[in-house]
Amino acid sequence: MTDTSSTCSTTGSVPSAAQVHADATAALLELISRLSLTAESAELIIAATLTQRDLNTDTTEALSTPTLTTVSSLTEDDAPSAVQPSEPIISPIIEVPDTAAVPVAQVAAVAVQEAPAAQLPPLPITPAPVAIVAPVPAVAPVAQVAVVAVQAVPPPPIGHVLTTYGDFDYYVPDAYCLAPYYLVTKGRRVGVFSQWQKCSPYVTGVAGAVYSKARSVTHGRDIMEEAIDSGEAQVLP
Repeated sequence: MTDTSSTCSTTGSVPSAAQVHADATAALLELISRLSLTAESAELIIAATLTQRDLNTDTTEALSTPTLTTVSSLTEDDAPSAVQPSEPIISPIIEVPDTAAVPVAQVAAVAVQEAPAAQLPPLPITPAPVAIVAPVPAVAPVAQVAVVAVQAVPPPPIGHVLTTYGDFDYYVPDAYCLAPYYLVTKGRRVGVFSQWQKCSPYVTGVAGAVYSKARSVTHGRDIMEEAIDSGEAQVLP
């Protein structure tokens, strides 16, 4: 085998750890903008990612730089088995699923539906006012006074004159009156009267009236004076 004394250097085009973190941060920001998250949620995700990055910084920097091996005095048989530079190990980036953005209005509606209904205090029950009716004093009944209709005394008959016997006055017809004659000893007016229409107003409908027919004026006067003497003659109200 032939020894080779030349020194071989292998350089790779692997990005640096800072570039990897910068690209990861940019991809994370783009993903958060697509999810339409609130500012508070976006800050929480970024803070968690940066914390994880800081914890893995030492490991990432150690693994991200390719190992360069200088091989000297290698034989042709050993050349194919030369040590190859190892690939950098980059800490994996947490992939957030590209889900559809939830509208803020829908989230607010769900929050409103889940919020318990406010319990309002019961309204006080006000009793209905009770109308107080004052008792009506009883009215004493008015004494009913019997009203007796006082009938007016019929006027004296025409063609008759008033005569006196003792202290009692009675009527007798004049010389021009014609028969029949009627004697009234108890009535609204008393005496001897000519014609029934002149005698009727003093006895018709009068309680206690006493009257009779006389044969003549003289006959009627005699009976009238006897009634006066006996106290049976009376003028009724």
